[in-house]
Amino acid sequence: MSIKDSGLLNLVDHGGKGPLLVLLHGFLGSGRDWDAVLPLLTSSFHCLTVDLPGHGQSPMVIPDDLNGVAHAVQQTLLEHGHHCCAVLGYSLGGRVALALAKQVPQLVTQLFLEGSHPGLVQASEKAARWQNDQGWAQRFEQEPLSQVLDDWYRQLVFSSLQEQERCRLVAERSQQSLSDDSLFSSEGMALAAMLRSCSLARQPDFRPVFTQQAEQNRPVVYLVGEHDQKFRLLAEQLSADGLVRTGLVPAAGHNAHRDNPSGFAQALLAGAQANRFL
Repeated sequence: MSIKDSGLLNLVDHGGKGPLLVLLHGFLGSGRDWDAVLPLLTSSFHCLTVDLPGHGQSPMVIPDDLNGVAHAVQQTLLEHGHHCCAVLGYSLGGRVALALAKQVPQLVTQLFLEGSHPGLVQASEKAARWQNDQGWAQRFEQEPLSQVLDDWYRQLVFSSLQEQERCRLVAERSQQSLSDDSLFSSEGMALAAMLRSCSLARQPDFRPVFTQQAEQNRPVVYLVGEHDQKFRLLAEQLSADGLVRTGLVPAAGHNAHRDNPSGFAQALLAGAQANRFL
C-alpha cells in the first residue's frame, strides 16, 4: 500500500545509535531540512524524519487542526512499530510535538523544541494572529508562490537571514509539487489550508505539557538561535518559570539548525545530557 493510499505520512529512517529521535520540520519544509544536522546526531540517536501533511512526500491531505496533524504523526510512528521516542520539532514541528506529548504522553520520552510557541493566552493576541494568518493564507491562494515566499522570508522573525540565504530558501520552497491525486489545485492552496488548520490562533496553551515534563525530571530542552530575538525572549520567560532547559545556538537566527548545524547539535546534546537522557 502506498503512502497516499494509507493516509500515513512519509517517514525516513536515518539509522544511528542510541534512543529513538523523531525530527519534525517547520511550515514550508520537509524532512530534508534536517540533512545538515543529522550526521551530527546519529552517533547519539537513532534518527527518523517525518514529512508533515502537505509537505515533502506526505499526502496533500490536511487535517482539521494541530491535533489532527499530531494524530497523523502518531499513527505513522505506530505503523512503523515505534511506541516511544524523543521528539525534536522546529517551529510548526515543535507545536505538533507539543500536541503529540499532550495527546499521548507515554509516547514522548523527551521533548526538544526549536523556536516553537507554546500557545497564545490573550483573546486579543489570538484575534490578531488569526487575522495575520488569514492574510497570508489568502496570498498563498491567490498569488504566485515564489512572490509570496519572497515576502514570507522578509518577516521580522527571519530578519537575521542574509539575502543569499533568503533567496536560496525561496527557490527551494518554490519547488513544492503536488501529488497527482491532490485535493488542491495549486501548491499555494494546500499551504493555505495547512496555515489555517495549524494557526497559532487556534492552538491551545501547551504550557501544562512543559510542567508535566519538568515534574518528570525531563524538562523540555528549548533551543533558540542567538539572533532570534522573539523566541530568545520567550525562552528566557519559560526558563525563568522553571519550565524549560534553554540551549542557545550561537551565530544563528530562527532556523538555528540550518544556520549553525554544529552549534545546534552541541546545544541539543548538552541538553539531553543535562537531563540524563543520554
